[in-house]
Formats: sequence, C-alpha cells, structure tokens
Amino acid sequence: MDIAIVFSIYLLIAFGLGLLAVGATVVIGHLASSLPGRMFQVLMWMLVIASAMAILMSGRSLRLIADALAIEAQGDVGGFIGAKILLALALGFATALCVAWLFRPWWKSLPVNRYAAGGRKPPSDAVWSLLCFYVCFSIVPFVFTDAHYFHISLVYPLFIFLALLLWMQYSAIDPVVVVKQTLSVLVLGSLVAGAVYPSLAMQPGYLGLIPGFSMRLWGITATANTLGSVALALLMIEVCEPAQRKWLHWLLLGAAAVTMVLSQSKAAIGAAALGVGLVLLWRWLQKIKASKAGSAGRGELTAMLSLILVLVFVTLGVWVSIADPDIFGGLSRRLNARAMDDLSTATGRVYIWKFAIQSGLDSPIFGNGGDFWGLETRLRTGLTGATHAHNEFLQVFSRSGSIGLLAYLWFFGVMCAYAWRAAGPSRGGSLAFMLVFFMRSMVEVPLQPNSVLGGEFFAFMMLLVYVVDRGARPLTSPREVPLPGAYMLGQRLR
Repeated sequence: MDIAIVFSIYLLIAFGLGLLAVGATVVIGHLASSLPGRMFQVLMWMLVIASAMAILMSGRSLRLIADALAIEAQGDVGGFIGAKILLALALGFATALCVAWLFRPWWKSLPVNRYAAGGRKPPSDAVWSLLCFYVCFSIVPFVFTDAHYFHISLVYPLFIFLALLLWMQYSAIDPVVVVKQTLSVLVLGSLVAGAVYPSLAMQPGYLGLIPGFSMRLWGITATANTLGSVALALLMIEVCEPAQRKWLHWLLLGAAAVTMVLSQSKAAIGAAALGVGLVLLWRWLQKIKASKAGSAGRGELTAMLSLILVLVFVTLGVWVSIADPDIFGGLSRRLNARAMDDLSTATGRVYIWKFAIQSGLDSPIFGNGGDFWGLETRLRTGLTGATHAHNEFLQVFSRSGSIGLLAYLWFFGVMCAYAWRAAGPSRGGSLAFMLVFFMRSMVEVPLQPNSVLGGEFFAFMMLLVYVVDRGARPLTSPREVPLPGAYMLGQRLR
C-alpha cells in the first residue's frame, strides 16, 4: 500500500511537471510570436549568465601545492543545483523556441526575416552542415562504437544550436552585436573577478615565457586557454566591427588585449597578431587599390606580393620558434627556459597528436566514442593533461572517425565559402576570423559542440554569426526578390 501511494505521488508530480512544461512552451511560443526579434538575444544572455554563474557558484579555488596546481571546488550543493537550474532554464527556452518555430504558419503575422528583407538568402546550408556534423560527432559514435558511451550533453546542445540558428534570422538587433555583448560580459567579468576574487580567478606559480610573470588569469571561465579564446574573439570583432561609441570601443579593445595577455595563452596571442595584422593589411591594400596606382593595375600586384610576404614571414616564424627556439639567441635566453622547452614540443602537444592519430586509425570509421578523452584514457596513457586532442581535426577523427571528419570538413568548407563572400562587406574581417580559427584548430579545439556553457562556445558563436550573417548569398531568382522597400528595412535592422 505504501509503495502504491508513493508511486501515485510520483505520477502526480510527473503529470504536474508535464503540464508545467506544456504551459511554459505555450507562453514562450506566444512571446516568440509577439517579440521574435528578441529571442536570439534572450537565449544568448541566458547562456552567458548560466556560464558565468556555473563558475562563480562552484567555489573554485586555484592553489599551488608542492609546485603543482591544485583545483579545489568548495561550492555547496545549493550552488551546484543553482547552476544546473540555470542551464535547464536555457535548455527549456531553446526547446520551446524550436517548437514555436514549427508553428509559424499559424501566427497572425510572420516575423521579418533579416536576410530576405536585405535581399539575401537564409543560411540554410550552414545550418544543415552544422547539424549534420553535430549528429556525426556526438550521436553516431554512441550508436556504432563498442563503448556506447552516453551523456545528456551529447544531445541537449543540439536544440540550443538549432534555436540560435533559426531565430538569428529574425533578430531585430544585429546578431554580431548580441554575441559581442556576451563576450564582453565574460572578459570584463573575468578582470573584475581577478581583482576581487583572486583565489577563484588567478592561477599562481605559472611558468610562462616571461620570467617573473607567474600569475595566469582564468577569470569566470573554465581554464585560462578558454579565457584567451574569448578575449581573442572580442579583440578580433572589435577590430573588424568597432563599437560606435569611441569610449566603448577603446574599453573593449583594451580589456580584450589585457585579458589575453593575462591568460598567457600562446595560441590566442599568436592568432591575434596574425588576425589583426591580416585585417589591417587588407584594409591598407584596399586603399592602395582605390588610388591611381590601384586603378592602373599595380594595386592588385602590390596586394598579392604583400600578402605572400606576410604569409612567408609568419610561416617561417612559427616553424623556427617550434623547431629551434635557440635561434633567437639573446631573446630565448631571457625567456623562461622551461617554457621554451615546452614550446619546442608545442607544450607537449606532439605526444598527444601522435596518440590521437594512432587511436583514430585503430577505429577509422566511427571513432572511439564521446568519452575517449576522459579520465580513464588520460590515466592509462599518462597524458594527464590531455582533456582533448589539442587539434580540432584530430579531435574529431579520434572521437568520431572518418564519418565525423568528413562531416566536419563539409561544415568547414561551407564556412570558408561564407567567409569568402563576406570578405568585401567585412573588409577582410571574415577571412581573418577563418584564418584565426584555422590556426587555433591546429593547436586547440575551438569547436566543442557538446559544451554550451564553456567560453569556447561563445568564441565559436562569434565566428559563426559574423561569417554567416555577413556572407549570406544574394537572392537571384525572380521569385526570391523581396517586396519593395524590404531592402531598406533590412538595412535598418542591421
């Protein structure tokens, strides 16, 4: 009898929660039909708040014990549950938005599509390629590999990505500005946290390249390298699309640069130098092309020679710094010797890459599953710091095999096509973003689709939104031509 009563209570609770979920979906659907232009912004803000609060509520303490970093989580159960509730709210909101999007034909008035209003095609190919990669990377290995590892994080980010990509098309605010706002929260919040809560945000005793500079900023992100990628994305977008207010522009630019240096992320700093240099070079060459010399044909030749020269110097610099750091002579002797030794092996990444390649070849079709880079593998191989492959292509290949790698190459190709089309409107910014993403993909994993609360998610969303929004294809078919005045409406939306 007691069991029957308890079972009945659980059924009533489940029924009540189901009714609550249906009611919340209806309310959010009505809200979406009334304010479609704000849904993308609301969801992005929910995610960044949940991301920041997850770190703040964790009670993380970065301490140096016997020359080793100890990370202690001192948060209480209430803080852990609070962070999970924030994530659940964001997931529920995203799922409701996906449902609401299906019921658009029954709305009283359709929302204004920023792409159609501006005489451009919606980025359907980018959406499908990303979703295909997500399924091949997360779901296919679970079904076809022997491990059959499953975690809820393999599924729920799919709905968040889908909701963002669908409702980005109706955003009344430039989606690039929205993502920039979330990056600003993480960067500025990290600087504040480093000043007022150093045990949570500052790693002591770090051996960087510069002797005496032993502090490393983690901020309100999971790791210092993650914070470096966030600061890099904010720096790049502020160079490419500066804020209208001068004080805000210099504040964001300075905060991003300081944060990136304090994070001591070598990959982020190197990629920033290359990306910003490419943007400045592109815009300088555009000025030359617009001059009399450019109209005579010499501008194009100067552009090609300058770009080739820059790429040659960058390639030689990277190769020399990795292959033989001592070639810099006095400079290398002034830098931290242990850090220079780490640099010669890409901070141990060479060993991780060898292991990733061999592991991928052991299971070349479907990979080794979603938990391949878990604690068990790290302990078994001795690569204790290898939480991932430190290379995007090897990460995909080792986890999801050639199926996932082919899907990723399709998505990467689509992004390159959008970046090429956006080169003119962005004045080279889209190509710089893709180049930075590719450079980081060689030594980091800038796309982690199963984590939507990490800083890498927001850095990747900046790339995705910027390249896709600025590189959308123009409408060409007579049936696709927008209504009169729609182009001006699209310009006002941007």
